[in-house]
Order: sequence, then structure tokens, then C-alpha cells
Amino acid sequence: LRRMSGYIRQSILLRPKLRSSQNNRENLDLEHQRELQREEARRLATQEMDNRRIKALHGDASERREIAAELRQDMEHQLSQREAQRQAEQQREQSHGQNVAAHVWMTQSIEQQQEQQRREYLRTLMEENKRILAEKQRREMEEKQADRQIDGSQFFGNWGRNAR
Repeated sequence: LRRMSGYIRQSILLRPKLRSSQNNRENLDLEHQRELQREEARRLATQEMDNRRIKALHGDASERREIAAELRQDMEHQLSQREAQRQAEQQREQSHGQNVAAHVWMTQSIEQQQEQQRREYLRTLMEENKRILAEKQRREMEEKQADRQIDGSQFFGNWGRNAR
């Protein structure tokens, strides 16, 4: 047991043993078989690699040529796979580039349309404001003229009447 500032940490060895679950009991044989298969595959791969090394080091010329041919085929296969992957990646990048270009074009065209609509709206708003302002100024001018006529007629109409 280990003490850490008042806390006692339980040892993994002192944990109570739990019953195995039904699932574990049912899969025990299957898991064991899988583990045996993995070990056998590892063993065969190691054995094959050892045999190839022995042939490469101690074999005659025909075995060495055979191994060199196998290695050449493996390298060509890997190179062809890399080339296929590179072409697939290039195709994806090209497709992505086309999608991005289309998106940028669409975004720009939408922004241009919105900007054009905004300018048109502001132009019509400005024209309407000018029209309203002109109408307001016309009305004010008419009111001033009407006030002047009324004031003048009243002033001159009353002129001399109060003098007596």
C-alpha cells in the first residue's frame, strides 16, 4: 500500500477477483483460436524471411537471380502503387481545385449581384429623397408666398383704417 497525502491507493494485486462474464466464457475458445492463428502467421512469416535470407546469402546463382527478380517485381509493384496513389491524389486535388474555383466564381458573382442591387436601391432611394425634398421645398415656397400674400393684403388692406 502506498500513502499519498492521506489517500491510500489500492494495489492491483489486492483487488477482489470478479466472476468472468457470460460473454467472456462464450468467446474464450474463439479468442484462443484467433491468438493461435496470429502466432502461426507470425511464425510462418519469420520462417519465410529466414529462408529467403539463407538463399540470398548461401544460395547458388539461380536462386539469387530468382530473389533479385522477386525483389524487382516487388519494387515495380510498389512503384506502380505509388504512381496510382499519386495520380489519385492529383485527381482529388484537381477536383478540389475545380470545386474551389467554382465556389469562388459563384461567390463573386453573388457578391457582384448584391453590390449591383445595393447600388440600385441606394440610387432609387436617393432619387426618392430628392423628389421628396423638392416637393417639400415647393410646398414651403408656396406656403411662404401664401403667407406673404395674406400678410401683404392684410397690411395694406388695414392701412389707414386705424389712423382715424
